Amino acid sequence: MDKTKYCLCCGEDVPFHTVVRNERHEITCSFCGFPLEVDKARSESDRENEVAFVAEDSDIVRNIIVEMLKKNKSVNRVIPCKNGVELLKAISDTYKEIFIDKKAINTNFAIIDLNMPLMDGLTAARSIRSMEKNNNISKIPIVFFSSIIANEKIRSILDTLAPAVYINKGNIPDKNSLIRRVDTLLKYLSEKYAGSDN
Repeated sequence: MDKTKYCLCCGEDVPFHTVVRNERHEITCSFCGFPLEVDKARSESDRENEVAFVAEDSDIVRNIIVEMLKKNKSVNRVIPCKNGVELLKAISDTYKEIFIDKKAINTNFAIIDLNMPLMDGLTAARSIRSMEKNNNISKIPIVFFSSIIANEKIRSILDTLAPAVYINKGNIPDKNSLIRRVDTLLKYLSEKYAGSDN
């Protein structure tokens, strides 16, 4: 299987991922998002093999994200993690299932908080990218969902971790405000990364 495809927009061979839009399965450029190939939408049985990771140290925030992902059926399997160390272990275990046990699993995306104990989100994301590079594995799209202000340093780091984006979860005064923020996050994910392949 090719690890890159030619992108007309970028004018070169690029890494790619898969999204589902308007009932169609699209292979898009990981750099610019240009559609490279279009097929019909995935079936429910295909979606059963999709997994997402949620790394968040707050039990309340993590549980809300996990429950909302399950409720809107963004993916079939959600793996919750309390910190970056648990996230790396979960991703390593999933790669073992894919490459050693030969299970058909698609890693769709990882939602990562920046500020976590044991290992922060940026360190975890760098470790994920290193693991992917060293093992010639396609990149998991990363969505940083944090209350830390995205300054210029964080924006430049996002470029080095692409595909990666930052969404501010704000100062969460109450559960309803958090649910609205998570809903915004999930709408973004469904438009950008639903059905993402590796």
